[in-house]
Amino acid sequence: MANFNSDRCSFQMQVDGWTGNYELCNDAEVGMYFAHEVFTTSADLNYLLEGLPDNQCQIPHYGYVIRGKWGFIHDGKEEIHNAGEAFYAPPGHIGRYFAGTEIIYFSPLAEDFADTFDSFCRNIMRVNQAKGEELVAAIQQLKKQRST
Repeated sequence: MANFNSDRCSFQMQVDGWTGNYELCNDAEVGMYFAHEVFTTSADLNYLLEGLPDNQCQIPHYGYVIRGKWGFIHDGKEEIHNAGEAFYAPPGHIGRYFAGTEIIYFSPLAEDFADTFDSFCRNIMRVNQAKGEELVAAIQQLKKQRST
């Protein structure tokens, strides 16, 4: 069974008041990625979605707000979730990021996951070149594993 510990995850991102810890689990039993994100400032990080269909995240997220509030816009409707609430963000959403928020979420490694995350990482490279290159290399490895 997969084990996720945000202190010992494979990838960490720090961009614009946001820290994200991520672990990919690509075994036959799970096929998920796990995320733990903390927002110290309210931020518009939607530039990271540029180049995706409709400039929206194409990966579904099943998550829980540990503290603060987190939200998203989907089909023109805004949803806000507060501390202690679980959420589901469907494909085609745009995130809302608020200061003082901590969330965890889980997402399936669906067919379009690698392409979506690859685009996301390339946008990160514009802000943080070294970390973006590390993530792109990991996604290329994931694509190879999925094609064999």
